[in-house]
Amino acid sequence: MDHIVQINVKTLAPPEPMVKILKVLSTLSEHQLLKIYHRREPFPLYEQLEILGWDYHCKRKSDDDFELYIYKPENKALLKQQLKLADE
Repeated sequence: MDHIVQINVKTLAPPEPMVKILKVLSTLSEHQLLKIYHRREPFPLYEQLEILGWDYHCKRKSDDDFELYIYKPENKALLKQQLKLADE
């Protein structure tokens, strides 16, 4: 099983990015994280993630290019590993 599931929501109109992200999150196992390619930082999503018990890390690449990582708190080491690989 892959530990990282990736989706791209850059071309979707609101509220589709949030809908798609929440749908994919509902299919993840406890040991997976979701990497999202987005055109903006999805502030409205953050409250939903906290309610559902997910943590997140957003990385701004440019004005319209963001990478968002969503993970369970116990998988923070997996996030750190992924971020290290992304920076290499």
